[in-house]
Amino acid sequence: MQFLDHIITVLDFSAFEAVWYWVLFALLWSHWTQTTLGVPFAMIRRAELGDETARSDALQLAEITARDLRGLDAQLGPILVTLLGLILGFLAALGFYYDSPLAQSVFFLVMPAVGVGYLRNRLAQAWPQTPPQDQIRALMRHRRRLQFLGSVLIFFTAIQGVFFLQRVPQSPL
Repeated sequence: MQFLDHIITVLDFSAFEAVWYWVLFALLWSHWTQTTLGVPFAMIRRAELGDETARSDALQLAEITARDLRGLDAQLGPILVTLLGLILGFLAALGFYYDSPLAQSVFFLVMPAVGVGYLRNRLAQAWPQTPPQDQIRALMRHRRRLQFLGSVLIFFTAIQGVFFLQRVPQSPL
């Protein structure tokens, strides 16, 4: 029975003290920074170093993804913005005003996704006007922006987690 209690404690999904929360957080940021407009970073890097096949493939993938994002934005843009605003507002009020640790932790997962989506959409909207010689550089700039945003948000999430853990009574483990 004590072993089962330890397993349940390890798999606890309550908030910042759960290992699974931080694993999910790391996986999300890893996924968001590995592809830029549907193009894997390794392909962008090879294209930047002069591989013409990688450049052609990267630009084709980016064009397809940018076209899809522009179409999605034209059809569902206002609805998605409204829903995301409501969800973020609800999570922020529940998490910070009513002091719900679970809502705070979910807020710190959803809010960065909105920022990443905004940056991707902005790049997709600007893609047709980007000169072909600057498109690989635009993909690299986008990736660097995501890495910077990720670093800042990981820092603030970790600080929030530390403040949360200072307020919570320590478990017997």
